[in-house]
Amino acid sequence: MKLNADNILRANFTNAKILKDYIKKKNQDDSFEQNDEIKLKDIISHFYMDLRKPDGKTYKSLSLKAVRNVLNRYLKYPPYNKVLIMLKIHCLLREH
Repeated sequence: MKLNADNILRANFTNAKILKDYIKKKNQDDSFEQNDEIKLKDIISHFYMDLRKPDGKTYKSLSLKAVRNVLNRYLKYPPYNKVLIMLKIHCLLREH
């Protein structure tokens, strides 16, 4: 069970770092965790729309949903305790 928890934590921080790197490239403050829910949804929506594989192709919706779930989990628990409902972000629901 410890191994699974470690994997979850690693996935949380890895995806958060990817988002932070994206925000830095956009010349914005990368402490996205401190934003309110509306601003967070805006930042994350743009992130999903711009997210690409290394070859430049878009990810399938299932992969985007996995990233969404990890980011949601990262923000949901201490120290951030953000309650985000990101299940209906339309850009995620398109099929590839």
